[in-house]
Amino acid sequence: MVELRLVADAAARGPARHVPVAPADAPAIDAAAATLGATSTAGWSTVEHRTLDGVVALGQALGADAVEVAIEPADDATDAALAACRARRIRTIRQLRRALPVPPEPDAIVPGSTLTEVTLRSFRPGTDDEADWLRVNARAFAWHPEQGFVDADDLAGMLRAPWFDAEGFVVATRAGDLVGFCWTKVHGGGTAAMGEIYAIGVDPDAQGIGLGRRLVLAGLDHLDSLGVSTAMLWVE
Repeated sequence: MVELRLVADAAARGPARHVPVAPADAPAIDAAAATLGATSTAGWSTVEHRTLDGVVALGQALGADAVEVAIEPADDATDAALAACRARRIRTIRQLRRALPVPPEPDAIVPGSTLTEVTLRSFRPGTDDEADWLRVNARAFAWHPEQGFVDADDLAGMLRAPWFDAEGFVVATRAGDLVGFCWTKVHGGGTAAMGEIYAIGVDPDAQGIGLGRRLVLAGLDHLDSLGVSTAMLWVE
């Protein structure tokens, strides 16, 4: 997997345009077929074969002040190829997996916490949950270059996605306010189905009471109820 991320202003944090780059027959970091899809400012329909140098040149031609390329796998060969282009690795993303179900265990209540005041329920599309989730997500992921900039249009698109399941979008409320969430999804079907914790977040004002753990367990329990035997989570 290779993805070109075009940063309009290298010094400013904000949403960036993404151009998917599909691997060719040769290793992805040596040759790639760049499928130039629609972006926020323009659209392309041509397919070109490029070296990694060419992918960087593409970003420069599109007026980017900085170019980020996501490459799989993240290994020594990748680092060497990036160094040859005067680039460096700035993030490493890993996939965690575990078998389901999760063995039952008692809640670990943090002394003095208000976890007992928190209620878990399913997300309600078309209600105030949408604006509340955007607020909490932005606060929980203020540090993240992608998740922290999800907006109302992005959310609307995900809620329309074929994989969306409101029952698998668990939210936590305290005194009526949304304070956390665990959004799950399922890839594939049958015995090959893979569950995913798509996004897990807790409002900074509700962190430190064990809420994240409780939400993760609720999300995994939901995936188990669907007959999924393995769950995954992408982490930085």
